[in-house]
Amino acid sequence: MSAVCVTLLRASVRRVSAFTAANSRFCSSTTTTTPTTADKKKKKAKTSIERPAPSPTHDWIGPPNPLSNLRRRRSLDSEEMAVFYKSFLDRNRIRHRNYNKEWYRRNFTITFLMARVTLQNVWKNLSTNRSKKSSSSHLKTENN
Repeated sequence: MSAVCVTLLRASVRRVSAFTAANSRFCSSTTTTTPTTADKKKKKAKTSIERPAPSPTHDWIGPPNPLSNLRRRRSLDSEEMAVFYKSFLDRNRIRHRNYNKEWYRRNFTITFLMARVTLQNVWKNLSTNRSKKSSSSHLKTENN
């Protein structure tokens, strides 16, 4: 277990006031009774239908992270998307050009190697066919 997990686990243990071996995942040398089905039904978690109102400072998962875009969602129309995409392409023009050049080079290399293998196989087949024909014609002349 990593140090981060251990630290988080210890912190969560400190927050729980009624921490016992029965409700933890740790092994314990003390004997505990296992809860029955009736006990489990009684202690079943209650869920709330109410949902808190959204807040700019807090929500269900904690305070907003300034580096995250999770809470900044808004819908964009096609005009705004076109402007964004154009600016994105303009900013990354050299990067995209280099990426495309690299893939063109790789595809050309693969195509060249495939052609080379095909030509080698054709040449091998032609040379074996010629040698078979010459050996068979050589045998025919010897037999006559």
